[in-house]
Amino acid sequence: MSKHEITTTLTTLGFQVDVVEKTLPALLAGYLAAVNSGLVEAKLSVTQLEYLGEITGEMTGKVAAVKSFLHSMQP
Repeated sequence: MSKHEITTTLTTLGFQVDVVEKTLPALLAGYLAAVNSGLVEAKLSVTQLEYLGEITGEMTGKVAAVKSFLHSMQP
């Protein structure tokens, strides 16, 4: 796989993370509302819910770090 292909893949991952980052809060709020209303049984632990709230930032950082590393490499 070439440097260009990896960079393109990372850019796509970055866009996908952006979508998750924008939609996840509403999805989690809906899930919690449904659990609190007794509409669904809680399947996620507090730890899992907290991690979901943090994961997009971690993913964005990792994608940026790898892209930066690739850009620093000789062609």
